[in-house]
Amino acid sequence: MPSTKILTFYRKQPFDLEARYAKPELIPGKPNPWIGRFSVKNVVADANDEFMVCKLKARLNLHGVLNVETGYYVEDVEIEEPIPEEKKEGDAMDTDGANGDSEKPKMRKVKKQVRKGDLPVISGTASLDKSKVEEYTEKENAMHMEDKLVADTEDKKNELESYIYELRDKIDGVYAEYSNDEEKEKVKAKLDQTEDWLYDDGEDTTKAVYVAKMDEIRFLAGPIIQRHLDKIEAERQAQLKAQEEAAAKKRAEEEAKRKAEEEAKKKEAVDTEMKDADADAPKAGNNDAEMEEVE
Repeated sequence: MPSTKILTFYRKQPFDLEARYAKPELIPGKPNPWIGRFSVKNVVADANDEFMVCKLKARLNLHGVLNVETGYYVEDVEIEEPIPEEKKEGDAMDTDGANGDSEKPKMRKVKKQVRKGDLPVISGTASLDKSKVEEYTEKENAMHMEDKLVADTEDKKNELESYIYELRDKIDGVYAEYSNDEEKEKVKAKLDQTEDWLYDDGEDTTKAVYVAKMDEIRFLAGPIIQRHLDKIEAERQAQLKAQEEAAAKKRAEEEAKRKAEEEAKKKEAVDTEMKDADADAPKAGNNDAEMEEVE
């Protein structure tokens, strides 16, 4: 979608550029075919009363909005540039003459357009002014918040309805052992009362009312649910304690085994040293014979 084009105009005075839809009948609805007017300033003829060459940079952005971003003018400037030589096959390599100077390249004069200055562009489009944009933005935000409130209200209504069904099943199920008959009857009566209200006066009410109804039920059922949670937590803690004790016992057994192995190795080393010492000690008869020979 985004695209940029350079538009060229030949003018002697300031001019306006107007943009319209070429085929407005192809656009859904009944849009205004007028897009905008762009006024180009500071346009004058040159000293020879020749047209100024004006360049306008027009851009279509990502959202399909047209805008003339910049304007500038150019002039034709005559400059010299070397004429490229045509090389023919079989030509000998160029060599310096006897005087050592190389042949100068042939030159030609050409005209090139050079940017000389900017041209102010004043845009007048169908876009809204800042105050209107802010006004519509506030309205859009208000509608968004209203839609969000409607969705949140519906969520709270569904949450209340689901909680009534869920708690009615659990009060005679997983919560049965954590409440007495009086507590059960109070909770059931509250559930029936809220359910009847939900399908009558509570069919279309506010988010705050649904939240208040939910809080009333939780106030009655809260102690029962808490006892259930306390038992689950106590069982979890008991399980963790048993696991820790089993791990500690295992570590103690491994440490005792390691120490016993170390003591056994030490005892074995001492026995080996004693055997070696007995083997190296001289016998008594041999010592007496050696003493007689010395005398």
